Order: sequence, then C-alpha cells, then structure tokens
Amino acid sequence: MNQLGKNILSNFGMQLMVLLSQLVLLPFYVHLLGVEAYAWIGIYVSLQGLFVMLDLGMSTTINQEMARLSGDEGSKKEASHVLKTFELSYWMIGLFIFVLVYFLVPLITSSWEAQISASQYRSGILWIAILVVLRFPVSFYMGALNGMQQQFNMNVLLILLEILKFAGIVIGIRCIYADILLFFWVNIAIGILTIAGLRYLAIKVLGKGWGQGRFEWEYLRRNWRFSLGVSIISLAAVAVSQMDKILLGKLVSMHDFSLYTLAFSIAALPTRITGSIASAFYPLFVREKSNERIEQLITVYHRSCQAISIIILPAVIISILFMPELLTLWFGNKETADNLVPLVRVLMLGFCFNGLVTMPYYLQLAFRWTRLSVYKNLIALVILLPGLYLSVLGYGISGAVWIWFLLNLFYFVLEIPVMHGRILRSEITKYYTHDTGWVMLLSALISFGFWFLLHYWTIHDFVLLLLLMLLGVGQVILLNNLSTEKPLRYLFFRNENSAP
Repeated sequence: MNQLGKNILSNFGMQLMVLLSQLVLLPFYVHLLGVEAYAWIGIYVSLQGLFVMLDLGMSTTINQEMARLSGDEGSKKEASHVLKTFELSYWMIGLFIFVLVYFLVPLITSSWEAQISASQYRSGILWIAILVVLRFPVSFYMGALNGMQQQFNMNVLLILLEILKFAGIVIGIRCIYADILLFFWVNIAIGILTIAGLRYLAIKVLGKGWGQGRFEWEYLRRNWRFSLGVSIISLAAVAVSQMDKILLGKLVSMHDFSLYTLAFSIAALPTRITGSIASAFYPLFVREKSNERIEQLITVYHRSCQAISIIILPAVIISILFMPELLTLWFGNKETADNLVPLVRVLMLGFCFNGLVTMPYYLQLAFRWTRLSVYKNLIALVILLPGLYLSVLGYGISGAVWIWFLLNLFYFVLEIPVMHGRILRSEITKYYTHDTGWVMLLSALISFGFWFLLHYWTIHDFVLLLLLMLLGVGQVILLNNLSTEKPLRYLFFRNENSAP
C-alpha cells in the first residue's frame, strides 16, 4: 500500500475510533448524567471552535511549509526553524485564550446559574477554560505532522489516546464519580498526553535538525499575508458556524440547547470522513502547485473530490432516510429519538454540502488565494445573523437548523462557480457532473429504492443495521467502479513513484 493510502486509512481509523466513541458516549451521557449535562459539553465544543480564529492561520501555514520542506532531506534545519517559530507564537496565544474563556463563559451561560449549584457552575467554567487551552495547540502539531506526511504514526498515537479517554470516561462516570466534571478531568489528562506525544513525533522526524532550530521572525514576516488570510477565513467561518450556539445559549432553555448541540454532534459524524481524505490530499495539492505541475494537480483535485462524494453521499443519504430507526436503536428511547430526528436530518444535509466543498477550499489554499473564502464568509455572516436571530425567535431550535442547511447549500451552489472562474477554469463542469452530481443522483435512487422496499417488511433492528451497512459498502464499491478516476483504487494501490 502506498503512503497516501496508508495516511488515509489511518485517518479513517482515527475517525472511526472517534465515531465509535461518540456512538457509545452520547447516549451514555444522556442516560447517566441527563440531557442538561450535555449543555456543558456543547459550550466547550462551541468555544473550542470559536477560538480557532486565534490560530491566526498558523496551523494551515505550518502544514503548507512542512509540505514544501518535507521532500528535501537538507531542509530539516529550516523546517526546525519554522516549527519552533510558530510553536512559541502558538503557546503565547494559548495563555491569552485561557483568560478570554474564563471570562466569556459566564456571559454565555448566565441564565444557567440559577439551575445548578454555585460550586458546580464555577468549576464548570474553570475546567472548560483549561481544556480549551489544552486542545488549542493540538491542531498546530497535527498540521505540522500532516505536512510531513506523518499521518500514519500520528493517527496510531491518537487512536491509542482515544481508547484511553473512552475507558477513563466510561469507567470513571459509571464507577467513580457520576458527574459531568469527570468528563473534563479525563479530557484534560488526555490533552496533556496528546500534546506531548504529537510534539515528540514532530521532533523525531526532524532529527538532529531540531537541535539547530531557533525562533526566526523572518518566517512570520514571510507568511503573514497567507496566515492573515486564513485567519480571517477562520474568524468568519467560526462566527458563522458557532453563532447559532451563542444565540441559542441566550434565547432558549438549557434543555433545548442540549437537544440542539446533541443533534449537531450526531449530524457531523458522517462528515468526519471528509477530514480524513482532505488532510491526506492537501500536501499533494501544495506539492503539485509548488512545482507548477498543473495537469497533475487537476487530476489529483478531481480524484479527491470524487473520493469524498463516493464515500460521504451514501452514508448521509442512508442515514437521513433511516434516521428514526437508527436513533431509536442508538438511544434506546423513542421519545429522545423523535425529538432529535427532524433536527439531525436537516443538519446532516447541511454538513453534507459543507463536506462537498472541502476540496475546492483546499485547492484555494494551495494557490494561496484566501480572498474568496474571506468574502464568502463575511457575506454569509451579514445574512446569517439577522436571519438566525429571527428564525430562533420564531421557530426556536428548528429555525436554527434550517439556517445551517441553507448556508451550506449557498456555499455549494455559488462558491464553486466563482472559484473556478479563477482557478482551473475549465474544470467546473466536471466538478458538478463527474465529481458530485451523478454520485448524488445514483446513491439517492438506490437508497430510496431500498428504503421503499424495506417498509413492506418488519425487520429486527440489528438485522436492519447490518443491511444498511452492507448497502453503504456496496454503494461505495459500485460508485468507485463507475467513476472516471477510480479514486479508491488510486488511493490504496498507486505506485509511489508513478504519476498522479
């Protein structure tokens, strides 16, 4: 198996581990701690996403710089300079984040103070602040390792730590201390181990060059425009993606907020696949663009887009059609499932369109063109804020999910033509037809046909689950064989020295 295939397979393994962990832990939290306890997790997740903006584009920049330098053995000294420069900058920002989070959480959750004890409230704020800071530099070290094409080793480490975290939370809450605070304690311990492990892997790759590395202002100066562009994109994207939680935290009850954040977490599960593929392909984008091999870049671009479509669309369409059965089986509670089904369906459709524009976004980054994404997110923000506020006031959390769907549909329909008007101009038709359109249509026809047939029979829940898994795998194999680029065959069986 080639390196790209190993990287993507390890990415899948990592995401599968996280997926299985969440499949078990989400109902576990609801049953043992209550739906309201999930509100604290929802706030933590939202704040973690919110402070991505203070990354200032450095995790993307370090990814690109390491991808540029990783192909040359003689560049390890320069790579060490780059890593040390951005690492120190990152940790300085992390200290600033702790102060911000500690004072920001009470502003968002002030209405909850009367619903729980004062000690619980203060403890929740403190542990959220610590955990957000510990999670902040993880993306930096992962970006560096992704650029170095060290995703396999990185994911082995992350999978082991995910297993350890899962065991700690389950055993701890069930046998030691049934309180949401234990969630934060375990995650903080794992956060420390994660940072130490990722940093060790990066230093190991650099070898003796690490000892020669030093902080250099030149690398910040040289990359500041690109980093600033990515930072503005992140700022606007975070505001767009997290503003719903901020508003809902102020406008709806703790119970409704918990339902919404739970639905959001569930809807995002299938689209973890996109990150696995994108993080493996992005260094190839950078390499081909840096060497001005545009024909090879076009080929890699379409293969990456088709890979995401072929894997994500069957999973999303099947999940949406069989959502009542899947959630009832998962939570073991029909009332909880009924409350979540309409929310998860709409949110998952939004996440699907978000996933389909992932590779076009990474293509823009490979060309160091950030302006489109900046304008796109700023326009979305201007439209989103009043729309979200009015929809939440009028329809509560149901209104918020439709705003999320429409926003991501807007990205899919309008961003791609604008992008291809400047980058790879002749490739837009192939994107909408060969890369996404026919896959969406054929998967929908097969899945709807299966859904229609199954509603004539009563099938045991676990048999249904097995059939849906076989349906998903069968569609992926069929769609890959029918595709123009055969992306999955390319990913796992391409010769390392062959052309893209």
